Amino acid sequence: MVAVLSGLPPLVKWALAIIAGSGAAGIVQTGTTMTRAVSTTTTGGLANPVVSAVEAGTSFGMSLLAILLPVFAGLITIVLLSWLVSKMIKKLRTN
Repeated sequence: MVAVLSGLPPLVKWALAIIAGSGAAGIVQTGTTMTRAVSTTTTGGLANPVVSAVEAGTSFGMSLLAILLPVFAGLITIVLLSWLVSKMIKKLRTN
């Protein structure tokens, strides 16, 4: 979010990044804590390994998605632009 702000002094950008990052981390940590508390309360702690495995798998999946999604978006853009250029060339040749 802060990376797209231009014209701000670096100190303001860093302060905004810290505030936004802290908020996001706090929300995720609160969700994790609440999930663990519910799991412990309802199952006596027996489901905690399953909850932990789901958390780890989700974290890995989101990290992988963050890496691969831009690559897929770039490939799709290249394919669509190539298709569009070929259609334009074909249309210009028929005229």
